[in-house]
Amino acid sequence: MAKKRNGKLNGPCFTLDYWKDGRWYVGRLREVPSVISQGKTLAELKANIVDAYDLITKEEEHTSVAIGRYQSTMVGMSR
Repeated sequence: MAKKRNGKLNGPCFTLDYWKDGRWYVGRLREVPSVISQGKTLAELKANIVDAYDLITKEEEHTSVAIGRYQSTMVGMSR
């Protein structure tokens, strides 16, 4: 997750749209819809989204994902 430096987040921040699918939290980055992941908890989802973002940006793959209703939160991308 983004580290705070002088009270501010260090690194890019994106909007994480997420929803519950059974016992799992599933989410994607609104600004980079090819970044999608899941986790047993919201904290695990956020950590997995950071990993997915790192993989996608390294591979420069761009695909879109269509989703239904969701909630949103902000996540930072630097560790």
